[in-house]
Amino acid sequence: MDVTVLEKELKECWAYPYDWQGKKQSNANDNSTRFVYKQNCFADVLREAKSRFDTSDYLFQYSINRWYNYKCSSWVEEMFCSLPGVVPHGNKYHQSIDFYINDVPFDLKVTKILNNFPGGIDAAKEDPKALAQAYYEQQSRGQRHHLENRIFVVLHDHNPASDHIKLKAELSFIEPFVRNFVENFDPKTSLVDIDFSNGGKAKAGVIFVERY
Repeated sequence: MDVTVLEKELKECWAYPYDWQGKKQSNANDNSTRFVYKQNCFADVLREAKSRFDTSDYLFQYSINRWYNYKCSSWVEEMFCSLPGVVPHGNKYHQSIDFYINDVPFDLKVTKILNNFPGGIDAAKEDPKALAQAYYEQQSRGQRHHLENRIFVVLHDHNPASDHIKLKAELSFIEPFVRNFVENFDPKTSLVDIDFSNGGKAKAGVIFVERY
């Protein structure tokens, strides 16, 4: 799908804002909405979600939001893999590796600044290691949980009236930030070292995508 077409499809999701209703991501919710991975366009996922859930049902909103996140992350992953030095993992269903940059394995996470991160975006840019550590510590405990290497693409819109997550639909805007990270990638300077309480270690890259 052409990127401009996909951006239009993603923006159609905005008509169905996601309300967490105090719930968290879980394996049960993921299993109930796995059908979104088979839907290529928004009209299809909307039709399928309406056939399964009432539009007031939390799982209806969860379905739309999950498709939105999936299509955005998949496209950003493709951005990475189209660049020199990046090789996709042979198994697209691998839990903790999406691709390798100069032979270093990474999982990709497209996200926003944590609501409870002290100091917000300015503090995060000053100390990306602390932000990455917080992402690992606060990740969901479902089947997607892991403590391996990750690249966090962190979206932030400086317009106070904007929703940061809407930047996920601005794929053309995200692309140069990804390209700059890969073209200047150096394991010694592009990554931070993460230490876990269980003695494990990981390396993380943090890409700040800011719109002013």
